[in-house]
Amino acid sequence: MKYVRQCAWCSKSLDAQFATLNEEEPGIVTHGICKECGEALLAEAEKEIMSRIRVAIVDDHPAFREALRGILDMDAEIDVVAEAENGLTAIGVVQAKQPQVILMDVNMPVMDGFAATKFISSKHPGSKVIILSMHSDAGSRFKAYESGARYFLSKASDPDSILTTIRDCSSQT
Repeated sequence: MKYVRQCAWCSKSLDAQFATLNEEEPGIVTHGICKECGEALLAEAEKEIMSRIRVAIVDDHPAFREALRGILDMDAEIDVVAEAENGLTAIGVVQAKQPQVILMDVNMPVMDGFAATKFISSKHPGSKVIILSMHSDAGSRFKAYESGARYFLSKASDPDSILTTIRDCSSQT
């Protein structure tokens, strides 16, 4: 792990002015607030974790969730923060984990993906939904977009298309 030695904003040395120091290596700053300019500073490893795209997977088939997670875990820019087996559980996951992107199946027990997407889109606009479904007919696509989904992908999509769509979706405002 690289440690901050000077503020990236005001370039002041942090040895004397910084409140949070690494106890194992006195004089080396790991994170905290610069007393000179007030900017938050993080160790490089913390910056890397915070810059990853936080993703939740929602599907009622555990084998599909596991396979999709395997694909996403191979990408250093993506962090799978949660999984859910239905739309109702997905709402709780979004409230607790605040993913940036949600990969949402449509046909699930308890609450389907369309209803969950509509709720999430209205109550948690920072979490964007990508519908990932076996059904790619025009009616399903229309219903997905009407529910608030940003993208619609077939479950038959290749891994690169899924990863690209996650990146595109996460960069939308």
